[in-house]
Amino acid sequence: MERVWLYLRERFLSLRFLPDTEAIIEACCDAWRAIIAEPGRIKSLCAALWITKVILETHGHQCPDSEVRKVSKPGLVRPSELKRHS
Repeated sequence: MERVWLYLRERFLSLRFLPDTEAIIEACCDAWRAIIAEPGRIKSLCAALWITKVILETHGHQCPDSEVRKVSKPGLVRPSELKRHS
């Protein structure tokens, strides 16, 4: 969720003056509507190699790093940072 919040802040909520609570809530709602209007955006922001690997291995798949890269967005986590399962 941190990456979603970072995306919202960077794209929609930064460098703005919002005069009151109602304006803040409206800006947040507008930002949320914008992000959900982009198909796959939340999934791409939350797709990290280690998460994909854990999900696949939880369901009984043995996943070398090369296989994880096929189903996850590359570059979010370096292969050396993946948790190794024995």
